[in-house]
Amino acid sequence: MDLQQMMDTLAALPPEQQRGWWLGAAAWLAVVVLYLLLEAGWTRRRAGLAGWAVMRIMGLVAIGVTFAAVWLPARAVSGFGGLAVFYGLLFTVAPLLWFGLHRLGGHIAGAKVSVWLPLALSSMVIAAFPIWTLQFIEPAVHAAAREIGARGLPSGPSDPLPYDVGPVRAFNVPSAGIVLAQSLRARPEVRLTRVEERRFGQWPTEPLVSHPDWCRAGQDIHLLWATGQPAPYLRLHWADGVRQLKAEHTPTLAAIPPAEAFAVAFRPDGFDVPVPIPVGRVDVRLRTVSGGSHAMLQLPPPAGDAAAGDCLLPGYRLANAASLGQVDAFVLTIRPDGGGRPRRGVILREGAPPYQ
Repeated sequence: MDLQQMMDTLAALPPEQQRGWWLGAAAWLAVVVLYLLLEAGWTRRRAGLAGWAVMRIMGLVAIGVTFAAVWLPARAVSGFGGLAVFYGLLFTVAPLLWFGLHRLGGHIAGAKVSVWLPLALSSMVIAAFPIWTLQFIEPAVHAAAREIGARGLPSGPSDPLPYDVGPVRAFNVPSAGIVLAQSLRARPEVRLTRVEERRFGQWPTEPLVSHPDWCRAGQDIHLLWATGQPAPYLRLHWADGVRQLKAEHTPTLAAIPPAEAFAVAFRPDGFDVPVPIPVGRVDVRLRTVSGGSHAMLQLPPPAGDAAAGDCLLPGYRLANAASLGQVDAFVLTIRPDGGGRPRRGVILREGAPPYQ
């Protein structure tokens, strides 16, 4: 979890919990101020307050210059080579710069080695103190993030969502159970740039590889998840022509609505589903004119509908149904969180043999 994620998480906590964090921050600041006062008193007796101020300014310069000298060359080299460059500079160039700059500060302040050397070591403590603090509080922030994820609390400030949010609908899928669906229809001015999904209170740091609980069709977003599993929690980024905006959304569900039948209407060139579905959840079986059959574990793109994105939309049509054959079995797969055996809801065309 990076610093921005930590700040977003803490900003989303209820006021009473934020007060506890503010008190902790005040205590942390008091410790830092006390440390600096003790250091200033020690230095004043040996080099004066002006000398202490010069050394502290030089300490800030040393932090910036040393960090740049180690981090920037390491980032310019990819793979394990970058790690080797980082550690090589950390143990060679970094000490020379660090103590050299503090020696220069001591010379400017008229401080002896018995003064500037302890202050150089003290600067290391000051530089490391925020890092130690972040490591110390990270488990608590993770716990707060999990609580936010479980309660559906927003993780930070949001702009008004420019979508028409449809109702949550429930469908009874044969042999798979109840699934829930919701559609977010974009208004005409929306240009969606990125979609993130929060899991267990955490936002991803890498681009999404798979997202079985939602899909995108043009600028619209469609959600589909199983009962008993957390509803998708999304952060949508879009542009309005001037600014980049973002908003969060998760379905609000006081109770499961009455379940509708999950009916698939088969046609000679495809089939119709009752709601948009993430295409990764769907398998089909094709039956050729000669009577043979074969399963397709990855549904081909629909004919002439580039806007479908990674959604299976109502009105799906095979691009070359004459050669591929007719779809005679539709399979919707539900994979439980945390592993376990997936459930498969199978819907057959009238007269089709059982799905194996």
